[in-house]
Amino acid sequence: MHAYCNPVSGTCECEKKYPVKLNNPYAGCSKPKRLGDQCYYKETCQYTDQHSSCIQVHHNAICQCQNGYHSVSIQKPSKRVFCAEDVVVITSDFSTFAGVLSGIAILSGLICFVLHLFNQNLYGSRHHRHRFGNANLAPPILFSSDPGMKVLLIY
Repeated sequence: MHAYCNPVSGTCECEKKYPVKLNNPYAGCSKPKRLGDQCYYKETCQYTDQHSSCIQVHHNAICQCQNGYHSVSIQKPSKRVFCAEDVVVITSDFSTFAGVLSGIAILSGLICFVLHLFNQNLYGSRHHRHRFGNANLAPPILFSSDPGMKVLLIY
């Protein structure tokens, strides 16, 4: 049905209004079907969406998404319905949470330990700290009380 023999190629081809070639050699060609349309062949559904199939629902068969896919409807710019792959929700258990939490705790402890070592090496031990001057204060100037010495001492 709805097929003709192309004289140039010598093969059977579908008519323009019936572009879906059916796998059943005796069925011929058919019109494509959209999701939600009544169907007889899975090829008519898959022509519009490769993840759809002709699925029996009660006494009718309807184009629906295959297992692992769900229908999605987009309203703009023009209404379009297609099958999208189901998203597997990642579930976490307590052991994963405990592992991540202990890893963070160990890393934090290691960082604190390294910073403590760096702090000790930079400033020396607690009892022998270097005394740093305050740049905001003028340096003390000492004058000699000996009249014979004309040296200005700056400390």
